[in-house]
Amino acid sequence: MLVYFPCGDSHQTLTCGALSRESAAKLLDAAIGKEGATGEILLDVPEKNHAAGELLAARGFSVLGSTLLMYRGRIPEYRAEFIYSCASMGSYG
Repeated sequence: MLVYFPCGDSHQTLTCGALSRESAAKLLDAAIGKEGATGEILLDVPEKNHAAGELLAARGFSVLGSTLLMYRGRIPEYRAEFIYSCASMGSYG
């Protein structure tokens, strides 16, 4: 699933979840090739999802910053390998 919308001169992906690298690549390619998708495309991706980083780097994306995944209490069940873009305001700067 990919949620994608315009953000000024850029495009923001809110969430992109996929069960495989191949599925994520198809969603990402659809977002990049989307009609009217000019300018920047902004994504927040979990650092632990190395496949996401490789897919994005191969398509010309660069790392702009970093964030921390924080929690309080019991460690959450977190499967970074299925998350290719996070719903986050981090990309807005």
